[in-house]
Amino acid sequence: MQVEGAPHHVWTPGRADAERIARASTVLVLRRPQWIITTVLCLALGAALIALGDGATPYIVILVLPLLLPALTYVVARRSLRRSFASGAPWTSTFGPATMTIGSPAGISTLNYSDMTRVLPRGPFVTIFMRTAGRVSTFAELVPPGAVGFLRGRIGGPA
Repeated sequence: MQVEGAPHHVWTPGRADAERIARASTVLVLRRPQWIITTVLCLALGAALIALGDGATPYIVILVLPLLLPALTYVVARRSLRRSFASGAPWTSTFGPATMTIGSPAGISTLNYSDMTRVLPRGPFVTIFMRTAGRVSTFAELVPPGAVGFLRGRIGGPA
């Protein structure tokens, strides 16, 4: 169901979209304060262990693992997205009087405006914070800037 003047969007992802979104996911990981702090601490501890000398090699390997997180994020995201985008099936978003519906090849999700607390666009994603479900992230193609404004106007609206 669609409200007069409310946005409705259809997006058919391509293979290049999987690469683009995987890169953006990696950049988001790199910008997280927790990752930055953990990496700096691991590098400092690694340098201290190297300075100590003998027997520190196993610990150095463990401390370098957080540095692999961005690479793992990219590989896992790209593989997963390639698989889900391979069908060429369209993704849709529809904005009704009380709910937003997101349709994907995997199924349909319905989000009540009354459960939404905040809408945050970040790169190729839009994250919708919910009272009951934590947060829901979707692709920016399904919730472009006009739709973000529409959702922000509906936050906490009637159930």
